[in-house]
Amino acid sequence: MSTYNMNTMMTTREMIGSFLALPFQAVVKFFTTIQSSRMEQLDALNAMSDEDLAARGLTRAQAAQAILRCGF
Repeated sequence: MSTYNMNTMMTTREMIGSFLALPFQAVVKFFTTIQSSRMEQLDALNAMSDEDLAARGLTRAQAAQAILRCGF
Protein backbone atom coordinates (compact mmCIF):
# COMPACT_ATOMS: atom_id res chain seq x y z
CA MET A 1 0.00 0.00 0.00
CA SER A 2 1.42 3.39 -0.96
CA THR A 3 0.72 6.66 0.71
CA TYR A 4 0.99 10.17 -0.67
CA ASN A 5 2.44 12.99 1.29
CA MET A 6 -0.07 15.77 0.73
CA ASN A 7 2.53 18.39 1.64
CA THR A 8 4.50 17.68 -1.55
CA MET A 9 1.58 17.81 -3.95
CA MET A 10 0.83 21.07 -5.77
CA THR A 11 -2.59 22.57 -5.71
CA THR A 12 -4.27 23.69 -8.90
CA ARG A 13 -3.62 27.32 -7.97
CA GLU A 14 0.11 26.62 -7.52
CA MET A 15 0.27 24.80 -10.87
CA ILE A 16 -1.42 27.69 -12.67
CA GLY A 17 0.89 30.17 -10.94
CA SER A 18 3.95 28.15 -12.00
CA PHE A 19 2.67 27.90 -15.56
CA LEU A 20 1.99 31.64 -15.80
CA ALA A 21 5.44 32.45 -14.36
CA LEU A 22 7.31 30.53 -17.09
CA PRO A 23 7.44 33.34 -19.70
CA PHE A 24 8.63 35.83 -17.09
CA GLN A 25 11.33 33.44 -15.91
CA ALA A 26 12.50 33.04 -19.52
CA VAL A 27 12.74 36.82 -19.99
CA VAL A 28 14.72 37.20 -16.76
CA LYS A 29 17.08 34.41 -17.83
CA PHE A 30 17.57 36.08 -21.24
CA PHE A 31 18.51 39.45 -19.75
CA THR A 32 20.72 37.81 -17.12
CA THR A 33 22.64 36.03 -19.88
CA ILE A 34 23.15 39.30 -21.76
CA GLN A 35 24.29 41.02 -18.58
CA SER A 36 26.81 38.30 -17.71
CA SER A 37 28.19 38.39 -21.26
CA ARG A 38 28.76 42.14 -21.04
CA MET A 39 30.39 41.75 -17.63
CA GLU A 40 32.82 39.22 -19.09
CA GLN A 41 33.67 41.65 -21.89
CA LEU A 42 34.23 44.47 -19.38
CA ASP A 43 36.46 42.20 -17.28
CA ALA A 44 38.53 41.41 -20.38
CA LEU A 45 38.75 45.14 -21.12
CA ASN A 46 39.98 45.84 -17.59
CA ALA A 47 42.64 43.17 -18.00
CA MET A 48 44.04 44.92 -21.09
CA SER A 49 46.76 47.51 -20.71
CA ASP A 50 46.46 51.02 -22.12
CA GLU A 51 49.23 50.12 -24.60
CA ASP A 52 47.19 47.17 -25.91
CA LEU A 53 44.18 49.41 -26.37
CA ALA A 54 46.28 52.09 -28.09
CA ALA A 55 47.61 49.44 -30.48
CA ARG A 56 43.99 48.77 -31.45
CA GLY A 57 43.32 52.48 -31.84
CA LEU A 58 40.97 52.70 -28.88
CA THR A 59 40.82 54.44 -25.57
CA ARG A 60 39.43 52.66 -22.53
CA ALA A 61 36.32 54.87 -22.61
CA GLN A 62 35.67 54.13 -26.29
CA ALA A 63 36.02 50.39 -25.72
CA ALA A 64 33.65 50.49 -22.74
CA GLN A 65 31.10 52.47 -24.74
CA ALA A 66 31.28 49.96 -27.57
CA ILE A 67 30.62 47.09 -25.16
CA LEU A 68 27.74 48.80 -23.38
CA ARG A 69 26.17 50.24 -26.54
CA CYS A 70 25.67 46.85 -28.19
CA GLY A 71 21.99 46.42 -28.92
CA PHE A 72 20.07 43.20 -28.59
